[in-house]
Amino acid sequence: MEKVIRASLDRIEGDYAVIYDKDGQKFDLPLEMIEEAKPGMRLRLHIEDDQVKRVKVDETATDEAKDRISKKYERLRKRKHPR
Repeated sequence: MEKVIRASLDRIEGDYAVIYDKDGQKFDLPLEMIEEAKPGMRLRLHIEDDQVKRVKVDETATDEAKDRISKKYERLRKRKHPR
C-alpha cells in the first residue's frame, strides 16, 4: 500500500537531497529522484514498503509557503523601518 508524506527540501549535499517531513524525519535521497526541486520547495514523497518510490513537487504548498514567508518578511521590514 502506498502512502504519501508531505516534506520540504532542506538542502542539497553532493549527490543527495536532504529532505525533512513535518515531524522532523530526515530523508537523504539521490538527486535523480528530485526532478527540478530546489531548496525550500515542498514535496510529496510516495512511499511503498518503507521505501521512497517517487517524489513530486507540491506546487500549491510551495507557493503557499513562499507567500507566508514573504508576508512575514514584509511585516518584519515594516517594524524595523516605520514610516
